[in-house]
Amino acid sequence: MLAIAAAVLLAMVAIGCGDDDSGASGSGSKTPAKPVKIRMGLGIPGEEIKYVMMHNPQVAKNLGTAYDVEWHQFSGTALGVQGLAAGTLDCASVGGLSVANGIDKGADIVIMGEFLEERRPWHTTAWMVRKDSGIDSPADLKGKTVATNAIGGSTDYLQDYYIEQKAGLKPERDYKKVEVPFGQMQESLLSGRIDLGLFPQPFYGAVNATGKVKPLFHVTDLIEPFVQIMNGCRRDFVEKNHDAMRKFQDDWIRISRWIHDPANRAQVIAASAAATKIPAKVLEKFLLTKQDYYRPQSGGVSTDALQNEWEFFRTQGGIKQDLKVSDHVIDGLLPPAD
Repeated sequence: MLAIAAAVLLAMVAIGCGDDDSGASGSGSKTPAKPVKIRMGLGIPGEEIKYVMMHNPQVAKNLGTAYDVEWHQFSGTALGVQGLAAGTLDCASVGGLSVANGIDKGADIVIMGEFLEERRPWHTTAWMVRKDSGIDSPADLKGKTVATNAIGGSTDYLQDYYIEQKAGLKPERDYKKVEVPFGQMQESLLSGRIDLGLFPQPFYGAVNATGKVKPLFHVTDLIEPFVQIMNGCRRDFVEKNHDAMRKFQDDWIRISRWIHDPANRAQVIAASAAATKIPAKVLEKFLLTKQDYYRPQSGGVSTDALQNEWEFFRTQGGIKQDLKVSDHVIDGLLPPAD
């Protein structure tokens, strides 16, 4: 049910969606004579703006005229950052730590928009154990097997940090750490192949419904709010294709606002189901409710929260440099903050 789809190719078709009411700063920018191809990295789950762009292209007014998209799917944001650093991607979904690590190592990446963040009372990602595992605290993980979806990502770092701070345990020295895709996390935990698993939505809802698991800790136990997934692009690509990227940002804002309209919820669920291969009946239980993550209305970045996040990682040794979010955005292209 939760199998991850292979990379999806977008049909290069544009369908108008009425007047430009996005409110983006790029209104009035020139449409390129030929659509600019954007090699775009994406992941699963949580990236509904991209899923709608793929499966409801009529909402993206400038798609097919100002730009086209070539989709590349990855299992974690760290891989998307690697693609940006290597120049094999133009834009990609990035995590708060993974993009900071990329910038820290010399990649010139600019933040363009935000999908979601973790803050109460909305859903927050949970690390879960079996109720019969005998694990009641991080100290009980000694000698156990702990799963992460992608080594080097934000949650991977937070996981290691939390366990060490609470119990003094380090991966490989005190417990085994393995990579497990989200789609296989539930079966791996319930079968006993791992003892601790990481569950964002919708995987949290599915595993929690079994009644066989309990949370050990949550992301917001470490830092809140936590900017989880954003869209980042290579600075040189954005500057070279400024007009096209303005049009893309107009569509980003338009789609984000379209997603928040309750009248469109069924279409959002259908687009998400098509992109992720997660059944619509699963998504209906949480998507765009308080059981979902917080999503900014216009797809803008919570820059203050992201700055606090980077300072947290810097203090804890996750990155080596003092990074300023303001140095990694482009004036006039960032969507408005809520």
